Amino acid sequence: MPIWIAVVMGIIQGFTEFLPVSSSGHLALMQNIVDFESFMGSHIVFDIALHLGTLVSVVIAFWDDVKFLFVSAIDWVRHGFRIEKHEGRNTIFMLFISTLPLIAAYLVKDKIEAVFQKPVLIGVALLYTAFILWYSDKMTGGKKTGKTMTIKEALLVGIMQCIAVLPGVSRSGSTMTAGLFGGLERGFAVKYAFLLSIPAVLGATVTSIPDVLAMAWTANDVMAFVIGIVCSAVSGYFAIFMVRKIAASKNFKYFAYYCALAGTLAIILGSMGIL
Repeated sequence: MPIWIAVVMGIIQGFTEFLPVSSSGHLALMQNIVDFESFMGSHIVFDIALHLGTLVSVVIAFWDDVKFLFVSAIDWVRHGFRIEKHEGRNTIFMLFISTLPLIAAYLVKDKIEAVFQKPVLIGVALLYTAFILWYSDKMTGGKKTGKTMTIKEALLVGIMQCIAVLPGVSRSGSTMTAGLFGGLERGFAVKYAFLLSIPAVLGATVTSIPDVLAMAWTANDVMAFVIGIVCSAVSGYFAIFMVRKIAASKNFKYFAYYCALAGTLAIILGSMGIL
């Protein structure tokens, strides 16, 4: 794989994973433009590698929260898995509940992605993303935080995350909107959406291990993967910073306009056979 492709894809992944514009949709459209199969046997492993880069950026950006949840997890076990209105323990439990629906979605993820790789369908999904982003700016959110969040809100966020398996549907946009709709405080809804990406990426990484072992690796592949991960991590960190600022000022409508434009172009160019 040429290094320049690893750099471009890493930057695209990092920014689009956290900016609410759908990383999977942009990567799928990019793969319709660039013939990955001529550079690699499969692009699936490279996609996972780029997601690992974004995982690093989440851990760095939310390091204090990650440490707090790690300590709370140990404390939770010591107390016999009793939550007792503890913020950290309750947040961990809610993250677990939100992740459960995704397990079911991953069983059919490959089939769904195979169908929705077509540019026209990706365009339709981007239009859906545009709508939920536009709608999220209309919501003020509530007052629920990690301490007061309930299973109902956790399941709502989890179901919306399942829908985001479709290329073109933003995972971060879907989960943040679901949190706001469920009454989460705006800042916590954003943080919860990012923290929820950690188990999702870890799960995807574990399930991709057979694909990694099956690849015929070259020195160039290793270098391309490393560079892609670094570019994804750096751009992802800046994207997180941007989203936290934008969410506070309720300016997701600009991303809604972008997704609407990108979706419309994907539908038109896909229908004409250009993409």
